[in-house]
Amino acid sequence: MSKNIKIILGSIYLIILIIFLYFLFSKFDVSRINDFSYYKDIQTDLDNIVGKNLYFNLIIYFIFSVCWIILLGFGSPILILSGIIFGKWIGTFISLISISVGSLCLYIIGSYFFSDLINKILKNKFNKF
Repeated sequence: MSKNIKIILGSIYLIILIIFLYFLFSKFDVSRINDFSYYKDIQTDLDNIVGKNLYFNLIIYFIFSVCWIILLGFGSPILILSGIIFGKWIGTFISLISISVGSLCLYIIGSYFFSDLINKILKNKFNKF
C-alpha cells in the first residue's frame, strides 16, 4: 500500500478520535466529579432510558463499545459502565462480546498499518526466531 494512502487514513483516524473525545467529554460536568448526587442523577436517567427499549440500547452500546476500543484501545470504563447500565449478567455478556470484536478490529488495523515498521525494526533482532 502506498505511503500517501496510509497517511491519509491515519489522519482520518486522528480526526475521528478527536471528534469522538470532544463529544464524549463535552457531555459530562467535570466540576461535579466528586459529587455523589451527580452520579445518582445520571444513574436514574440511565435507568429510565434503558428501561424503555433494552434491545435498541444493547445495539447502541455494542457499537459504542467497539468504536471505543478501536479508537482508544482500552476497555476498563466500558466494563464498569456496562455493569452499571445493564446489570452484572447482561453487562458482562455485552462487554465481553464488544471488547472482543473491538480488539480484533484494532489488531487488524494495527497489523495493516504497522507491519512494515515492525518488520523493519525487529527483523535483525529476532532473526533466529
